[in-house]
Amino acid sequence: MTFRTAAWILALLPMVAISDASGETKLSSDGLSVGINEHGVLLTVPAEGVVQPDGIPITITPGFAEWYSVSYVTDDGQARRGFAPGGQTRWETLEMIESRLVRHERGRAAVTGRLGDLEIRSDYRFVGDRLHVTATLANIGETPLREVFYLREWRVPGLRGFTDPDDMVGLPDVPDDIVRRAWMWMQIPVGATTSVSFSYHPPVPIGGPRSGGGFDVPLVHWTSVRFPSGVPLGGANGISWGDLDSDGWLDLVLFQSGNVWRNVEGESWELMLDLVTDGVIPAASRRYGVAFADYNEDGLLDFAGTPRNNGQDECYRVLRNLGDWNFTDDSADGQIFDEIICNADGETIAWGDADGDLDLDVFLPAYQPVGNAFFRNLGPVGAGGVYQFMEESAEAGLDIPPGVNRPEGAQFVDSDFDGDLDLYCNGTLYQNVSTFGIPRFNPMTETGSGIGLSNELDEGAALFDYDMDGDYDLAIIYTGPGTKIWDNRGDGTFMPAGDIMENPLPGNNVGLGFEDWDMDGDLDFSALRIFHRNMLMEDGERYFSDATYDIPASWMTYPTPAYADWDHDGDLDCAMGNFRFEAHFMENTTYGPATPHAVKRHLRVRPLGDSETVPAGLENEFGATVEIDVLNVEETWRRKKYTAAAHGYNNQNEYTLHFALPEDPTPADPDEDVRFDVIVDFPTLPFQGIWRVDKHVNPALGNLDLADMAMDREIHVFRSGLVRMDGTDFPPTGESPVLTTAGGGLVSPQPDTAMPAPQQAQANEFVGIDLDTTGAAAPVRLREYILDGLVGASIDCGSPGTIRLWDVTDFGAPLLVDDATLDLVTSRRNRRTHVTADVVLQPDRRYRLVARVFAWRATDFAGPAAHEGLTVNGGLRFVDTDPCSGEGVASAVIHEDSLFMTVRFASALLGECPADLDDDGVVGFTDLLALLAAWGPCPGCAEDIDGDGDVGFVDLLTVLDDWGPCR
Repeated sequence: MTFRTAAWILALLPMVAISDASGETKLSSDGLSVGINEHGVLLTVPAEGVVQPDGIPITITPGFAEWYSVSYVTDDGQARRGFAPGGQTRWETLEMIESRLVRHERGRAAVTGRLGDLEIRSDYRFVGDRLHVTATLANIGETPLREVFYLREWRVPGLRGFTDPDDMVGLPDVPDDIVRRAWMWMQIPVGATTSVSFSYHPPVPIGGPRSGGGFDVPLVHWTSVRFPSGVPLGGANGISWGDLDSDGWLDLVLFQSGNVWRNVEGESWELMLDLVTDGVIPAASRRYGVAFADYNEDGLLDFAGTPRNNGQDECYRVLRNLGDWNFTDDSADGQIFDEIICNADGETIAWGDADGDLDLDVFLPAYQPVGNAFFRNLGPVGAGGVYQFMEESAEAGLDIPPGVNRPEGAQFVDSDFDGDLDLYCNGTLYQNVSTFGIPRFNPMTETGSGIGLSNELDEGAALFDYDMDGDYDLAIIYTGPGTKIWDNRGDGTFMPAGDIMENPLPGNNVGLGFEDWDMDGDLDFSALRIFHRNMLMEDGERYFSDATYDIPASWMTYPTPAYADWDHDGDLDCAMGNFRFEAHFMENTTYGPATPHAVKRHLRVRPLGDSETVPAGLENEFGATVEIDVLNVEETWRRKKYTAAAHGYNNQNEYTLHFALPEDPTPADPDEDVRFDVIVDFPTLPFQGIWRVDKHVNPALGNLDLADMAMDREIHVFRSGLVRMDGTDFPPTGESPVLTTAGGGLVSPQPDTAMPAPQQAQANEFVGIDLDTTGAAAPVRLREYILDGLVGASIDCGSPGTIRLWDVTDFGAPLLVDDATLDLVTSRRNRRTHVTADVVLQPDRRYRLVARVFAWRATDFAGPAAHEGLTVNGGLRFVDTDPCSGEGVASAVIHEDSLFMTVRFASALLGECPADLDDDGVVGFTDLLALLAAWGPCPGCAEDIDGDGDVGFVDLLTVLDDWGPCR
C-alpha cells in the first residue's frame, strides 16, 4: 500500500535545534486531556500526569519534555536522521522533520511529517480514557529504506533515563535523564508502509478487580515455607516447561539466567544447575527462550536456545540431555550440526517433522542479515548412531521473503488440513509441499494466504482455535496495528476476524501466550499486560473482554507466559517470563485441595511416538491434533488443540494437551459424567494419507466416561494406535489409522493467487459426490466429510439433516442409509468444513453423499478416480424440490470434471453382527421384517438369534438394540 500526502515539495532543511514549539492543540475525552503541537508531540498533561505503558511503564508528569526522531539508511549507504521538536530544547542538533496538522476534532487528530523519502503520519484517537497513537511510516522514494528507526523520547523530572528495549544495535547514546522507546525495521520497500502504536492513559492500574470484587484471571503468586517470597526463578526473556528428568513432573528452563529448575512432585522447586556457571554454555549478554524436543529419540528432552547479537555468546545452542541433569552442547559439534548459527538476533524456535520421515527438524528464525535457519534431521546416520542435522533453509524455501518484516513468533501446525505441518513466521505462511525426506515450502503471499500486514512488525504469533469451529486461527501482536486475529476459513486461507476485542491496541509490544486459564473450555490469550478473556462459552459470542487480574505490572514489563499443570490438580499454572527482569511462578486457583475430583472438568491427552527402547513413548509428535467429541451434551463447539514447541513468543506450554469439558449432565449420578470420543491426527505428508488414531483404530478411545477416569485423567495415544490409561495398555485391535482422501481432495491454496470464493446456490440446490464400491474386498468406512461452501437449511426426512447418504444401487429405488444423516451447521466465515463421520459402505454398491447448500465451490477433477475399495465417479450439483424421496439424488447428472465435496475413508473391520439377517452390513427394516415373518418356533434358523429354538421378544430386542450399521 502506498501512502502519500498532497504536493510535498521540500528543499533540504538545515541542521537546527528547536528550543520552543509554537501552538498547542488540545485532545480530550471524559477522563483525560492533553495538548500536542503541530508535530504531534505531547506538550501538556494533567497535574497527576499520564502513564505511557508500552514496555517499561513510565509516568509523565508536568515539567516533562517529549520528542520523536527517525533515522534510516538509503540504498547507497547514506544515513539520514531527523527529529520533531517538543516543549524543551533537545540535547542533540538534528535536521527537523517538517510537519503539519492535517486533521483535528475533539479527541482525534492527524499530523503528517516528512524526512527525505520517509513520510510519517501520526494519528491520535481516544478509546475511553486511553489516548492511542499510531505512527505510520511510508517510503515515498524510489529505493528501499534500510535500518529504519522510530524513537519516542522523554525527559521527566526525577526519572532516570533508559532505552527500551536496551538491546538494539546502532542507536546513538543519549543523556542519563532521557527515556527512549525504540522501534526498528530492517527495511521499508518502495511504496510500502509500516507502523507502530503506543498509548497514554491516566495513572490507574490496568487489570484491577472487577466490580463487586474478585479477579477474572485465577493466577496468584505461589509461595511456600521454603520460598516465602516465591521461587527465585531468575531472569527470563523466555520460559518453557518440560519434564527433563522423566519423573512425570514438569520442570522449567530460563535461558537468560541459565537456571534449570526441578519440579519436586508439584510441592516445591529445586535449582539443579546454572547452564553458564556449570560450564554447559558460554556466558552471553542476552538470550531469549528455549524449545524442548527429544530430537535423538532416547526418551530425554533436549532443547534449543535462542541467542541475541548483544555481545559475548551470540550463537544458537542445541543442548542434548545426557540424563541425571547433565547436558552437552551439540550445536558446536560439527559432526552433528553442519553449521553453527552465530551473530544472530534469534527469535521463537519451532520443532516439527517437516518431511514425513518421523525425525524432528528445527526452525531457527533470525533477523537479517543472518536470516532464518532450518536444520533437517537426517536421523541416526553418524558414527555410533549419532543424529545429524543439515542446514537447508534456502533449499526448503524458508528464507525470509522480500518485502516482509523480520521474524519474531513462529509455529508449525497443519493450517490447511492436508496432514503435513505448515509454518507461520515473519509475516508469511509457509505452505508445506514436501516429499518424503525432502522438506519444501511455498512462501505464501498476502494474496495467496489472505493474511495481510506482512510488512508490519509482529512481537508474537500463534495459531489456535479460538472460535471452536475446528480450524486454527492466527493471533498476531503487531507493534503498529495492535493485536489482530486472522480467521482460518477452513481451507488454509485466512480473513480478518473483525472487531472482536475490547481492547486490541494496548499490549502490542511482546507477550503473546494462550491457554484456557479460566478452565471454561475456550482458549484465552494475553498480550503484554492485557489478558484477553474469550467470552465464547460465557455468551456464545466471538469476543474477547479485558480480564481483571491480581498480578503486579512490574512482573509483566514484557511478559512471556507459559502454562502447565505443575501440581497435577487439574488447572493450568503459569510461569511468567519477564524481559530484562525476574520471572515469577503463579499457581492457578480454579481448583484447590478441597475441590472434589468429580467437580473437576479437566482431561489430558498426550500424543506419543513409538519407540522400541523407550516404552513410555516419545514426546516428539509436534503438530499432532487432538479433538474431544462430546457425546451426551448438546453443543456445536469443536474441542481441538495441537502439540507445539512454541506458544506465541519465546514460550512453550507443557506438551500434554489439557482440555476443560462441560459440566456433568447427570450430577445426581456419581457413576455417570460427560461421555466422549478421543480423535488424534498425527502429522504425515499428504501422499501418506491422514494418520488418525480414533475409536475405529482402538476401541478404548470411544465412549469414554469422565466418571471412570483416574485422578490424573490422562490418556496416552501412540502413533501405532496403542492407548495407555491408568497404567493399562490397550493395543490397537481395529482398523487402519491411514485415511485416504477420495478423489485426491479439494482445491488447495496457491502461493500467489487467491482461492476462488464459493458461489451462492440456487433455491433447493444440493451438491454431492458419487461413490462406487463395486469389487471392494471389504466394507469401507467413511470417517470424515469435507464440504466446500456453506450448508443450507436443514430438511426433516424423519430426522433433521443437511447431509445425507443414499444407496442408489437401484437408481429406480434409492434408499436413505440409516444413521448416516448429519445435521451440520457451518460458519458463514468458513469456506470449507471438515467433520468426522462414521458410516459403513458395503461392497458392490453405489452411493451418493449429498448436502443442501447455501454456497458451493468446485474443484477440478479428472474422474473416475479408483482407490482401494472405493471409486469416485465425480461430483453432483442439482436442484431438488422433493429431497426426501431420493428421486432427485438418483437422477442427478454426474460432473465428471468437478468435485464439490469429498470424504476420507479406510477399510472397515466389522465385528460379528448376528442381527444383520440379510448380510447387508446394516441392521434395519428388512431384518426386522425377516424376524417377524419367522416369529414362533424356529429351531436352527438365523432369525433365532439367541438360539433358544424360538424367534421371540429377546431376538426382537437384539435387532432393535443393534439397529444401524454393523460396527
